[in-house]
Amino acid sequence: PDRVDKLILISTSPGEDQQVQASAAIGDKIQNNLDGDWENFYVPLLFYSDKAEKEYISRLQKAREQEEIPEVARESVDTKLAYERAFGFIEEETERTALLSKIKAPTLIISGEQDTLLVPENAKRVAKRIPNAKLILVPQAGHAVLFEKVDEVSKEIQTFLEEK
Repeated sequence: PDRVDKLILISTSPGEDQQVQASAAIGDKIQNNLDGDWENFYVPLLFYSDKAEKEYISRLQKAREQEEIPEVARESVDTKLAYERAFGFIEEETERTALLSKIKAPTLIISGEQDTLLVPENAKRVAKRIPNAKLILVPQAGHAVLFEKVDEVSKEIQTFLEEK
């Protein structure tokens, strides 16, 4: 903690025990498609705007063509293990949630107003627990707010980092 001057959290939640869950329909859809195709199943859940979603897929495809990123096999077992690691340890999450109030660094929290995976109430809960936190809810943006509203998010981050 002493080595962190500033902290930026994007599309975050306070931890499983305090997290406002996505709608039951979204949760069921994800649970029933853990081995789903990334671009056709998961990407639409991340974006509010169809245009931003298509631009993201286009950038991803170009990067693959130029071999900037490797093809990733999304095995069902790997996805389930990642899910368990991320969401399966409620006791640890409870401890982490309690630690939020100990963060002393100025913190910028950014969330898309239309995030259906980690609904904005989660970012609000994190902001309430961290002293000296600034919350920005970006309109017309989903979970992939960083990709969807690049200019707006970049400007907010730059302004935050330049503040004394």
